[in-house]
Amino acid sequence: MSERKYEYDWVRVLAFALLIPYHAAMIFSPPSDGWHIKNADFSELIEVLKNFTNRWRLPLLFFIAGVGTFYALRKSSLGIFARERVWRLFIPLVFGMFVIIPPQIYFERLQQGATFSYTTFYPSVLEFVPYPKGSFSWHHLWFVAYLFVFSIISLPIVAYLRSGAGKAMISELADFMGKGYRTYLILLPALVMHFFLDKHFPTTHNLVKDWANFTTSWYVFLFGYVFASDERFMENLRKNRWVSTFSALLAYFLLIFFWKSEILKPVFSQDVREIIYLCIDNSLGGFGVLAIVGLAKQYLTHNSPFLAYANQAVYPFYIFHQTVIVCIGFYIVQWSMNLWLKFLIINILTFCITWLLYEIVKRTALTRVLLGIKNK
Repeated sequence: MSERKYEYDWVRVLAFALLIPYHAAMIFSPPSDGWHIKNADFSELIEVLKNFTNRWRLPLLFFIAGVGTFYALRKSSLGIFARERVWRLFIPLVFGMFVIIPPQIYFERLQQGATFSYTTFYPSVLEFVPYPKGSFSWHHLWFVAYLFVFSIISLPIVAYLRSGAGKAMISELADFMGKGYRTYLILLPALVMHFFLDKHFPTTHNLVKDWANFTTSWYVFLFGYVFASDERFMENLRKNRWVSTFSALLAYFLLIFFWKSEILKPVFSQDVREIIYLCIDNSLGGFGVLAIVGLAKQYLTHNSPFLAYANQAVYPFYIFHQTVIVCIGFYIVQWSMNLWLKFLIINILTFCITWLLYEIVKRTALTRVLLGIKNK
């Protein structure tokens, strides 16, 4: 247990790597998505492909964050961990809200018809009126905000799980759920949470009125910690990797089928159809996370120079990427060009510009702190 678990580094890197094409795809998805920059035309195929990752990409990141919390706390106290979370999450969040996020809102306003300069626009950020009415927001950095809150409010729970009684409870849980298909029972509480909360609390990312998203994401974070605490959980995911993969793919195809067809409409009421859709949607998310972790446990246990580099780069990449997409996307959507070519150009330019920004900010102590990059 002393060696580094490279499979979780690989999962983290690959999950973050999806964010550039995912958010670039938002530009070309239907207007109902309401994203910051939109192309005049949209692609149903892009929407279908985007929906494949939509349900499991963020739960996967919260799960890996929970796993990472377990390994971080093996080497430090709760107090040191909390202080490190302030440095690596809270400071970049504040910096991002005043420096990284405002250009996104500015270019969105320009596409909506505004004609002011950035220097004229920026004072509206300092009015602290929440977006969309105002210009103060954390936009995609909501993930950082939630992760910081989860890390802090989970400390009493983690303290118990690190105690003798907590370790015994996890061991008993692993005795029961760390074998066969019982591991999949871990998905049921999240399904129940979605069933009771989704209708009343649509996802807003505003932290205080986002109880469905907040509660289920926190749950995934915590069960990531618990699964990392006993190798029997992870080993069982490895053994059942193809069952999880098949289940996730089946859920995806069912989701697309019911989304594109109206076969259920004459058979079931609206409420029943919503329950069926909820179960399939959450099956895709849950099985998708467990499949990816199980596959990684089997095939991605090796280290490499690329992994060492990418593992440090993914967090600054995450902080920068959406702002770069919005800024360059604002201009590219105005070009008379094939939609797929625009999509390709935005992806390539976003990666190159974000990589260049990372290479710049990693070279000074101040920018390393502001972007949450670990000291060498």
